[in-house]
Amino acid sequence: MRFFSLLAGVAFLAACPSAPPVPTSTTAPPTEPTPTAQAVTAAPTMKDDGLPSWTTVGRQYAGAPMTGRGRGGHYQIDVCPDGTYAHLLLDATIGGTWKPGVDGIVLSREGDADQTMTLSADGKDLGGMAYVGPPVCH
Repeated sequence: MRFFSLLAGVAFLAACPSAPPVPTSTTAPPTEPTPTAQAVTAAPTMKDDGLPSWTTVGRQYAGAPMTGRGRGGHYQIDVCPDGTYAHLLLDATIGGTWKPGVDGIVLSREGDADQTMTLSADGKDLGGMAYVGPPVCH
């Protein structure tokens, strides 16, 4: 019985190739993939538009008051130099953080999707609200 086991093992080893195939002149050696350079895009920065700096003073923008319907109030945003904002929506205020965007600023609030507010080329209009002056920051 041992003889048959030994004979089967020898037959198995004889059937297996002992070395990997040797490349021929038509077979090219494997090459490593060339890493591709990825484009690096710089974070947007706020351009100088002649108004007070976003990062040292901040800015306040406000819309026209809503009168004659509902509870009244107006839209206003205080963009503070510490990266926070307070956005008055008629009679309720929300807040969060802001950062420079491609065409304005990007507002972020926990639990909500980011919102982009477009800034005019002269910096005097942000999302349909007019520049007022320095913000009220807490």
